[in-house]
Amino acid sequence: MQLSVKMIKISRKEAKAQGLKHYFTGIQCINGHTTFRFTANSTCGECLLATHKNYLKTEHGKAVQKAYDRGEKAKQAHRVRKKDPRVKKMNRRDGAKRRAAKLERTPSWVDHEAISRIYLFCPNGYEVDHIIPLQGKLVSGLHVPDNLQYLTCTENRIKYNAFEIE
Repeated sequence: MQLSVKMIKISRKEAKAQGLKHYFTGIQCINGHTTFRFTANSTCGECLLATHKNYLKTEHGKAVQKAYDRGEKAKQAHRVRKKDPRVKKMNRRDGAKRRAAKLERTPSWVDHEAISRIYLFCPNGYEVDHIIPLQGKLVSGLHVPDNLQYLTCTENRIKYNAFEIE
């Protein structure tokens, strides 16, 4: 791997002290490469690249790369959608609709501090969910503390706007 930047010789110890991610000793690795090394583990950059290329040829490596590519394509599509004025308008509309529904279904007698505490103390990886949805198809609940629960993000997406009578 050839870098266009002039490599200055430095020891791993000095690179660590300076907080650098890479360093260059000018000494060949066991495979004969004279290139930068990673400060974290002294690995030669060329050797790591060769290992990675070999890994991508394996079945597992191909599957991991395919999943990564799908994720990157989804991120790119999301970035494009975010910039689309029609999508921005739709998101603003949906957000306004949700805020209006929440306001409409918040009674005047509700303890706002209790609701705030529920949202404030929501554990990491969880979301606050309405047990009886605010905009349900069969029934609509109130925005009150007794109607709130903690669900993981996945559980909340699965539940969506559903309410099951027990």
